Formats: sequence, structure tokens, C-alpha cells
Amino acid sequence: MPRPTTSASGRSRDDETWYAGEVAPRGESRNPGPFYPTGQELPAWLIDRAKDPWFVTKQVLPSRSDLQVWGRALKSLPGAYGSDESDIQPTGLDGHLWVHVPLGEDQIRSIWIDSGIGTTHPESGWHSIDRFEHFILTLAGYKLKSGVFLPRYSWLVIFGFGLGDHSDPSPLTVGGVGRKTVPSIVDAFDLLEAVTMGIEPIPTTANGLSHAG
Repeated sequence: MPRPTTSASGRSRDDETWYAGEVAPRGESRNPGPFYPTGQELPAWLIDRAKDPWFVTKQVLPSRSDLQVWGRALKSLPGAYGSDESDIQPTGLDGHLWVHVPLGEDQIRSIWIDSGIGTTHPESGWHSIDRFEHFILTLAGYKLKSGVFLPRYSWLVIFGFGLGDHSDPSPLTVGGVGRKTVPSIVDAFDLLEAVTMGIEPIPTTANGLSHAG
């Protein structure tokens, strides 16, 4: 029986790109790789689509290696504490890694103003700074996976402030004051260090409203 020159989909056998789930003609392997046969190139349009971060982007759990890198980066910031390689799994309930960096009052005021975070709203945490002696800059990191066939990984980092500590009867949290997607954990900590040193502002997305916690 002569070999057909077209597939069931109507594509030519001479230049056809095989897709997962398509039935192979008898005698031809369909299992040399997870999606495509060895030596078969992905079509250009699919490569471009898979590189598009908005094609498929979802949060994934950090790996043990991620925890180790985060823990080492953590040690580069004096007084900082947070997730490290001793964690069996991410301590954030939603699978994020975190770091807290102590700040002085002048430091938090400077970061707040330089980043353009709101100060005029009646519920802005700015009005509560005078009530406290201890302050922290917080950063939560969420690992993201983009694409399907050629996945890429990045990190969404979200900034916030903490006013007061456990010795205060009513500490305040000022969360989600800024966010940015960066390529790696190292880039996340470079940005965090630049913010604490006053070199770069927080990428601002919120007005700095505070809540108890």
C-alpha cells in the first residue's frame, strides 16, 4: 500500500511538523520526545508565542535551590531575616518567599517620599509613623512560569512596610505599595538593596493605606 502524501489534517508529509496527539503512520515512531520527534524543529510562530509571557503565566512553588539562593542573598543585607534554605517549604501560605529589612525612621520616610507613595489619604500609614519606633521594609517574592513549550521563569516582587514590632500593642502593615517582575532572585535582592540605600524608588502601585496586623 503506497504511503499517503498528506496527513488526516491535510498537511504535506514532506514538510509536516508533527503535533502531540497526532497518530503516526504505521512504522513511524511518535515517541522520540515529549512533543516533537528528534531533529524536528518547532515552527517559528509557536516559538514566538511560547516566548510571550502573557501566553501562559502562572505561579509555581519555589524549588529547594531557590530557597538556598534566597537564603544566601538574605545574608547580604545587614539585619534582614526571612525565608532561607532551612525552610522545608515556603512559609508564605500562598507559596511565596519573603524578607524583612529593618529601617530607621528617617529611612522609611525618605523611601516613602522618594517612591511617591501617598501621604494625604486619612488612612495612609504615613500619619502613623510618629507612633512607632521600629520599622521594616518587606518584600514577598512569587515565582512565575511563562510559556508552554519553552518555559521561562521570573519573580514577581511586592513591597510593603511594617510599622512597629511584636512589642507594640497594635502594629500596622502597609502592604502592596509597589511591585515589579524581575528575571531572578538576584535581581530581586539587587532592587531591594537599591531601595534601602535610596538609590532607586519602590516601583509604586498603591497609595500606602495601612491596616492592623
